[in-house]
Amino acid sequence: MLSQRKNAILKTIVNQYIANATPVASDIIACEYRDKVSSATIRNEMAWLENENYIIRPHISSGGIPSDRGYRYYVEELMGEPELPLNEQRTIRHMFYQVEQQIEEWARLAAAILAGEVTNIALVTLPRANESRLKHLELMAVRESLILLIVLLHDTRIRQQLLAVETPLSQEELSSISEKLNNRYTGLNRTQIHAADDGTLSPVELRISHALLQMIDVEDNQPGEPCLDGLRHFLKQPDFTNTEDLRSLIELLEKHCLLNSILSILGEQGGVQVIIGTENTDSALKKCSLVLSAYNSGKGTSGIVGVIGPTRMRYHRVISAVQYLSSIMNELTVEISD
Repeated sequence: MLSQRKNAILKTIVNQYIANATPVASDIIACEYRDKVSSATIRNEMAWLENENYIIRPHISSGGIPSDRGYRYYVEELMGEPELPLNEQRTIRHMFYQVEQQIEEWARLAAAILAGEVTNIALVTLPRANESRLKHLELMAVRESLILLIVLLHDTRIRQQLLAVETPLSQEELSSISEKLNNRYTGLNRTQIHAADDGTLSPVELRISHALLQMIDVEDNQPGEPCLDGLRHFLKQPDFTNTEDLRSLIELLEKHCLLNSILSILGEQGGVQVIIGTENTDSALKKCSLVLSAYNSGKGTSGIVGVIGPTRMRYHRVISAVQYLSSIMNELTVEISD
């Protein structure tokens, strides 16, 4: 813990830098500081904060800017309890009840609202099970020796795959196989389906079973892309003057690798998580902060509400907005799952 004076000086530096994006000089801190303290005393305190890596000075004679450690200390010790004003909460809630009661619509709306609230990139994913489970499969004859496998998973995802078979099968035969496999596999995840193979399946049934396992494996390891909004706001930020840094981040978005990077750091803990600068594992995010929160649908599935922005973000505002939008998504998805 820092002293009361150091706390006040660091808080002023963070707040001023977030607001203005310019290094904060000692005379500005002196004007903000309630107790009468000389600029020399403030400079000494700033030198200590710099030596302990809470702030950085771009040049010897310049003011201070927060380091990643300084932002972390600010979020955990100085920021205060984040909460959106009640009038904004009511406005946001009303907007959700004006759209169709479909989770895809809610996710798109949540991303749009969040991007507008925090003027950075907002992302919202649909609820997904940690392990996909089969709800129903269907087989259809397409043409001779070619069948269509249609798979419905428990979180309403539908996947299809064409399969070539050595022996032509009638639709009646395919319907019979569908019924047999549904009776055996409905409600099971990939591991359980694999364990249910008792050696009694015919070659074509085994071929279909293997294809089903591969489809579920792909679903479990390649999460769907999130609803994204706010890139236009992000590009206006003065923090990314380095073209290479911006290019790396845009490539991460374009290559659809963003969600995998986020899931690798989200972890198991609940509530809002804040990942600042170099705490990110992906090099493209080293100059960004992520604010993330998982929400649950009430049926063993979960989604993510989050914001990506420069480390110089309005943490109080962003955390409170993510926290509230996550609670709204949680509430709405539980309602439709009941």
